[in-house]
Amino acid sequence: MYMKEKTFQKLNYIWIAIFLILGLSVGIYNIFCSTPYYIMLAFASIAFLAIPPLAYKVFKLQAVPSLTFMVYTFSFLAFTIGMVFNGYKLLLFYDKFVHTLSGVFFGLIGIGCYYLLKPVKKIESMDYKMVTYFCISFALSIAVIWEIYEYAIHFILGTDPQHVLDTGVNDTMQDMIVCLIGALLLCIPIYLFYRKKKTDFFMGVFQSFFDANYKKNS
Repeated sequence: MYMKEKTFQKLNYIWIAIFLILGLSVGIYNIFCSTPYYIMLAFASIAFLAIPPLAYKVFKLQAVPSLTFMVYTFSFLAFTIGMVFNGYKLLLFYDKFVHTLSGVFFGLIGIGCYYLLKPVKKIESMDYKMVTYFCISFALSIAVIWEIYEYAIHFILGTDPQHVLDTGVNDTMQDMIVCLIGALLLCIPIYLFYRKKKTDFFMGVFQSFFDANYKKNS
């Protein structure tokens, strides 16, 4: 197996502790010092711990510690830092950084979706074009869904998460563009993996996912 999954399993325990400690402590602090919205965000951050095991169960997949690690890392950066600690407003270009990272992360998930749907569970060089298509399409689909969510939040809570008042459509378009850039960046290791037989960190995570779930059928 390419990735050292036991090491990632240990790192995941650390992530679990971080999510629990921060979620509970910040949530309790916000009860006395902040608004109900930020109280909800703090406690909601703990729920991200359930995403990997729930996804594995729903799709009947074997757990992959390195993939779980990526989910926890992205969730922490996007939700805990970005929303609970207000990083999107306090840190310059942090919003664009996370949206770029989302292109990489969801692009990788898109590769997994391709093999989830592929009848013959086998990695072949001819998969390259379809894998690239799934990578980009899935990442952009998530970006669009996210912008629809932000648009809905505007009407429900009266906030302006898309910054329409001060940027027009610029913020929304830039978010989707940098997500596309992230997905295109992932296309480089995809090309190296399928055409040059070279494996980097991201494709190593995919390889671990494939080995755990489909290798016996290939």
